[in-house]
Amino acid sequence: MSKTKNAALNIDGQSISKSITSIIDSIKYRKYAKEGFVTVIYINSENNNIKLLDGKIDDQIISIRGVDGSFLVDKVYMLPTKKLVTKCAIIKENCNATLDIDHTDLSALTPALLDKYTNIKLMEEFNSFNMGQVMLGVAIGVVLGLIGGMIMIMAYNSLL
Repeated sequence: MSKTKNAALNIDGQSISKSITSIIDSIKYRKYAKEGFVTVIYINSENNNIKLLDGKIDDQIISIRGVDGSFLVDKVYMLPTKKLVTKCAIIKENCNATLDIDHTDLSALTPALLDKYTNIKLMEEFNSFNMGQVMLGVAIGVVLGLIGGMIMIMAYNSLL
């Protein structure tokens, strides 16, 4: 009798989000437009069953249809589909709050964050106030105004 290993259950976030968006895109989406509606990914305590359920958020508490009890809202994600963007929460059976997803590999986010940081720093430097520049601008304005006034007076006198 040979021993065979069962295939390990490997769940990654990308496959879950793709399957959820395909399910939501194939269903009529009238209920998703309701205020407070949230799509719930419900994981059982043994980590071998994932259910896609409907929930409603009322004041930081999610009540799920088909599940007894309510859960605290700790983290709610936005789930973009082809037709609309819905809210999504991940809940585990024995936890009393929604789960947070940890990103351990941030290498793809680093260039985007760096670009955003440089844009913010440039805007901060652009908005800084320098009194020396203001005084220089006022002095140049006065000199150019006097020269323009002299030219206008000379032009007026030449017409008379």
